[in-house]
Amino acid sequence: MGRKSVALIADVSIDKAVETMMQKAAKELGSLNVVVANAGIVQVKPILDITTEDWDKMFATNMRGTGGKIIGACSVAGYTSAPMMGHYSATKWGVRGLTQAAAMEWAKHKITVNAYCPDLCPFDPGTYVIAMEKIENYNI
Repeated sequence: MGRKSVALIADVSIDKAVETMMQKAAKELGSLNVVVANAGIVQVKPILDITTEDWDKMFATNMRGTGGKIIGACSVAGYTSAPMMGHYSATKWGVRGLTQAAAMEWAKHKITVNAYCPDLCPFDPGTYVIAMEKIENYNI
């Protein structure tokens, strides 16, 4: 189809890391027509146990990490929450609200803004641990 893409890894809670990632993408592709902001973290914890550090990290990654087309990573948690996921759900409601506001504001500039909202998937906790170990080996 003549399309090119590139996958890059960056900590979206660090402005300089995002800047570097975008520069690498532009250098590799020549121009950016669509950017998918697919960053997100989740932490299962009772609301009363959420620390300021937990909240700041969740907000920095799930909210800040987001012309042409902008596609954000929301979640079904942006529509309904679950016990032990208060701050995760709050940030995903934020992604949803910011997406809607940006879509309305930027439509006049011919910039479309959307978000996709996947649901939770059942998984084997052992597989999750192995995946997290691999991610940690990449210093993400």
